[in-house]
Amino acid sequence: MSFDTINEFIERLSANEELLIKSANSLDIFFPEYDKDTREIFQIPEIMRWLKHSIDKGVPWFYFLSTKNKNNGLHLLIHSYCSNTNVDIDGKGYIINYAPEDLGKFIEKNFDSLNRFMDIHHLDIDMNKEISEKVTDYLFKHLI
Repeated sequence: MSFDTINEFIERLSANEELLIKSANSLDIFFPEYDKDTREIFQIPEIMRWLKHSIDKGVPWFYFLSTKNKNNGLHLLIHSYCSNTNVDIDGKGYIINYAPEDLGKFIEKNFDSLNRFMDIHHLDIDMNKEISEKVTDYLFKHLI
């Protein structure tokens, strides 16, 4: 399983402090090569495996993924990492409940990756707090 593309992308975004700071809370996750696939992204096993492994490898998703609006990224990551306890379909889409212990591990692992990334790049603790609050607010509003 290769993480070369995401690692190279993060390296480019980290090339200078200004770009790195502008990149915080600005991205989403897309898989355009699956646009013609009739399955939902979360129903494609190879994508879910890749996302789960990316979390285990320490990709700093919480740093880069946008929390400004409801988006795919955090939803897909949670679905890849957490076993679900219930799946329902309503008129707007899927309603999925996740195992609380898996959610705890997911959150812990991603905050650890965020903290390590910010330490490596000598980013301000206040920025870390701001990102952490935005992620937490997003999770409570949209996912938990």
